[in-house]
Amino acid sequence: MSVLSLFFAILSFVFYFFGELFLAGSSIIINSLLDALDGEVARKKRVDNLKGDFVDHIIDRYADVFIIFGVAISPHAPTSLGALAIAGVLLTSYLGTQAQALGVGRVYSGILGRANRLILIIVFTFATTIYKDPVVWDLTFLGFLLVMLATLGFATSIQRSIQVWRALKHE
Repeated sequence: MSVLSLFFAILSFVFYFFGELFLAGSSIIINSLLDALDGEVARKKRVDNLKGDFVDHIIDRYADVFIIFGVAISPHAPTSLGALAIAGVLLTSYLGTQAQALGVGRVYSGILGRANRLILIIVFTFATTIYKDPVVWDLTFLGFLLVMLATLGFATSIQRSIQVWRALKHE
């Protein structure tokens, strides 16, 4: 299921590239559903383990990059904002797992977790299928989405850094 979820993330990249926003958004919905189900299925079948968790995190990061880079290269968003959006998202995820590596436990808190991020991407993608003209700062919905992902991603990484720092002070 995890590999299949990655396939749909890659497919969304292709659909964004060709400006097929409805198909890109639909691919992300399928990606999200498969990603949500893979861990549940593993737990129900009692085959969940650290290797599976590791693979899930790797696939999630690749999916994030494919999806956000797809938005950035679509005809409806400025590519230049894509790098900032990807950086914000990857830093957020990194800090969540770094906390776990330091023994604080996995940190999911903050403004922009993965589920919130995917919902925003889906909503803004479908909004752009309806209204493709600029809406804010001469940006379309998808362009504004990249600004939001960058800004909220960096804000979330700061929130998580503070949370981990405070937890480490008690050690």
